[in-house]
Amino acid sequence: MHKLYHLPNPTRALTLACFLLILAALAWGQQQGAPQSSSCDNCPEWNKPQQPFRIYGNTYYVGPHGLSSILITSKAGHILIDSALPESVPQVVANIRALGFRIEDVKLIVNSHVHFDHGGGISELQRLSGAKVAASPWSVEVLTKSGVGKGDPQFGSIPPVALIPKATTRQALPEPRLCRQPDAGLSRRLSLLGQPRIP
Repeated sequence: MHKLYHLPNPTRALTLACFLLILAALAWGQQQGAPQSSSCDNCPEWNKPQQPFRIYGNTYYVGPHGLSSILITSKAGHILIDSALPESVPQVVANIRALGFRIEDVKLIVNSHVHFDHGGGISELQRLSGAKVAASPWSVEVLTKSGVGKGDPQFGSIPPVALIPKATTRQALPEPRLCRQPDAGLSRRLSLLGQPRIP
């Protein structure tokens, strides 16, 4: 005698299929939105939470515990110096908001030097803010084309940074209206330190 196999209740099967599709979509969305890991031994220590604080006047520390990210505020918009790690981005954004400012009001991101622990989060912060990015000519080349500079003394031992579509190499700040604000306290000139010595 043959056993009869019954198909499951169509409504129940459809409900189960929809549920599994929703779970898969949520998992994919979390993976897509998750910051890229830097995969370094010291990253968890560097990325420990840090309460934001005022450094002086309109300048604030908004980075994680072990890597600096500095916010300079003005009525015309804000400037962010360095981004820390890719996985630091949610903390940097949360710290900016905790101080009463908005990431959307950051008009310029300045990179001191293009290593993953100082520029790793620039791509995502630029996406969130719509800010322009300024760096040295060497760093702009890395930020927009290669992710890691072959002339870097640490080439081969550090992870690449996520690429950005465009950055400026001008030594003058690309947002002059920020500098005209008396509350910004900025010079019209931008000097970037910490670049490798490349001929």
